Amino acid sequence: MRSTSARLLGAAAFLLTFSGDAWAGNFCASNATRVQAWNDATSSFVQSNQITGLSQTIASGGNCAGIGTDRVHTWNRATALWQDSGQISGLLEVIASDGNFATRTSSRARAWNQSDSTWTESPSITGLVSIIGSGGNFAAVTNDRVWVWNRTVGAWVQSPSVTGLTGVFASGGNFAMLSSDRIQAWNRFGSSWTQSPQISGLARSAASAGNFAGANGTRFYSWNTTTSAWTQSDPITGLASLVESDGSFAAVGTSRVVAWNQDTSSFTESASLTGISQALGSGGNFGVRLSSERIQVFDRTSQLWSESAQMSGLLEFVTSDGNFATRTGDRLWAWNQNDASWTQSAQATGLASMLASGGNFAGVTSNRVWTWRPSPGSWVQSQQFNTLQEVIESDGNFAVRISNRVFAWNQADGTWYGTGTLSSLTLVIGSEGNFALRQADHIWAWNQATHSWTDSGNLSTLQDVIAGGGNFAGVTSNRLHTWNQSDSNWTSSDQISGLASWTGSSLPECSPGACASDGNACTDDVCNTELGCIYPANTDPCDDANACTDGDVCSAGTCMAGPPLVCGDDGDPCSIESCDEVLGCISEPDPDCEPFAPDVPSSSDWGVALLIAMLLAAGLLAASSRKSDERTHSAPSSSS
Repeated sequence: MRSTSARLLGAAAFLLTFSGDAWAGNFCASNATRVQAWNDATSSFVQSNQITGLSQTIASGGNCAGIGTDRVHTWNRATALWQDSGQISGLLEVIASDGNFATRTSSRARAWNQSDSTWTESPSITGLVSIIGSGGNFAAVTNDRVWVWNRTVGAWVQSPSVTGLTGVFASGGNFAMLSSDRIQAWNRFGSSWTQSPQISGLARSAASAGNFAGANGTRFYSWNTTTSAWTQSDPITGLASLVESDGSFAAVGTSRVVAWNQDTSSFTESASLTGISQALGSGGNFGVRLSSERIQVFDRTSQLWSESAQMSGLLEFVTSDGNFATRTGDRLWAWNQNDASWTQSAQATGLASMLASGGNFAGVTSNRVWTWRPSPGSWVQSQQFNTLQEVIESDGNFAVRISNRVFAWNQADGTWYGTGTLSSLTLVIGSEGNFALRQADHIWAWNQATHSWTDSGNLSTLQDVIAGGGNFAGVTSNRLHTWNQSDSNWTSSDQISGLASWTGSSLPECSPGACASDGNACTDDVCNTELGCIYPANTDPCDDANACTDGDVCSAGTCMAGPPLVCGDDGDPCSIESCDEVLGCISEPDPDCEPFAPDVPSSSDWGVALLIAMLLAAGLLAASSRKSDERTHSAPSSSS
């Protein structure tokens, strides 16, 4: 599962991203001393040597890693071989990113490269506090810089020092360092850093598909991985949030939305909008929901904004892979990026919810599902499903569970494919367009390529069903049973005594609204039908615990300080106004001010005043005399 968390270290918050859900169809299972890896290329299991103190198994990009007391054992899917890292004294952390692994001690980081199965150790790093991964690359974070390991060159390189480093975040194999008024972006292609212009009052940041953005209250700035250049928008009144869209960004203001297109690095402003209530991004496009029950859409291809017709009773607005859809109480609409047009369904009585996946949409009633796909671009009603209990999605396909059957909808032909009648049917999961269901101690897997369901046979003591890369596995008390989408066959491992842990997309142990809080106000607690509880970053208002900032906003999982609070004059000439980080605006007596001392002039003051008055009087008399003389000399002759 892909997860994101923030670690607070003193005054700085560092965003750690663990790249997961990249098993590429392979699975790993372990007991107390060994790990078995299943390779989907050969449908075979490969066992590690004994691992002392084996505590955890992680997987990424089809590779596996078993973590021992002071070393890591890695399995490479390409060579099907296990390898020992050697001793790593003081091992604190192991993470994965797109098939590669990295470790952290208090002063060094190591990276394992799947391309040659070698480990590369960093120089000694003072103040090393965390490590993050993205696109197979890693960044070791200190309080004022990062050390980046590039999978292409296989070396650790130190960044410039950043005064007041407040965060490090990642996207598409790139990394960015955040300070109070600048963002520095590292490009994986050139292994170089590019600093943004000064962003006074930097309040929010965003990352998407390798690009980065930052904004204050009036402008936003975008960095493009293709050009390694920053671009700046024109002023935006009331800039309140940034929206990501597969490498592009949009800034939402009070009455306008400005879209930045990564293809052209240009900004396009919407018309004046009234009642902006929601903004979504997908596939480089943006959609804005208005209080008038209309949707404004920005199309990245034409770089134009357009507005939908009114959708009376608008209840829901979603997006998927560049397309948008809405729901009212009895109608569905879909916007197709292929022709930038909206399509409305026929009346769908009792619409209760809507799903989006792979650019397709599904509207759910009590006993039917309405599906839409970009081609042919129309809404189609399913057959009636009595006792409809659940609808889930998987990379563009949908599945319906009723009391004793499951039906899978294939986006390739728009057809529903059902199982036979099954007793003791409990749950359904999906992976890369395929589905699996559990029926007592059996697992049935549906292959989107063949449209067929395959039974695992009886799996006694079945404990769990996991998924990855389009494949599925059943976990019993001492074996791993795997289903391979390439041939729809099931394979069982040798006996694994004391089977204790396994990797893959485990069945979600949650229901909507039931996920425990992760304690971070800048993430949402969401139950995902495939991944379980996840915690995506939000852009909600927040409190940075500093009473001297105003309008703090969440960005990339961290509460970003708003503009400094302006403390007004309290009207007392003998007080000094200031801001305390705990108390806020305060007034303190001015020690140089004596408000109660009588303002009586001294004798020297009287003398000076008298002298000034005498000089002024003398000057006025002299000036009056000169003017009188001038009038006398310039008077005209009476004979002229």
